[in-house]
Amino acid sequence: MWVLVVCSSASTITWKNAYQESKKFSMCFIIYFPLPEISVQVVVARFILGFIFPVFLLIFCTLGICKAVKSNRATEDQERKQISKLLMVILLSLLICLGPVHVMMLLQTVVEDCRDGAWLIYPLKICTAISCLNCLADPLLYCFITRTGKANVNRVVLFIREKTRSKNEGVV
Repeated sequence: MWVLVVCSSASTITWKNAYQESKKFSMCFIIYFPLPEISVQVVVARFILGFIFPVFLLIFCTLGICKAVKSNRATEDQERKQISKLLMVILLSLLICLGPVHVMMLLQTVVEDCRDGAWLIYPLKICTAISCLNCLADPLLYCFITRTGKANVNRVVLFIREKTRSKNEGVV
């Protein structure tokens, strides 16, 4: 998937987007409207292969894991609930963080005139910013939901609290 995303992203960067102004070289990476035909094809392919396919794959795997965990007699009810909760939060994180930007990029492909598509620019920028939150959400989810992650966070908090307390006692 990483190779597919890198290759499809690289194919959208062309020298056609470059220009010279006052003897300075500039590069415009974002063409809002209208998108060149090759960019439309890349956006549609990216939507299907880079979002829809992974979402369905994740849903399929999540349901399979939930079913396996539910039927596993060695797993305690608390652990089952925690595993299910983690899987659902990961799926929601993907949908909330990455869904809007892919939908906005797909909407961008149908706009043919700048005046018609002006309303898309700010939502697209906002959705792009939201998509970056996925990089932060996943590690935090794994850290705070798992038992080991919670224990590590508690140790760090206790360490900081102890350092702060010893510093304050030394000052008095």
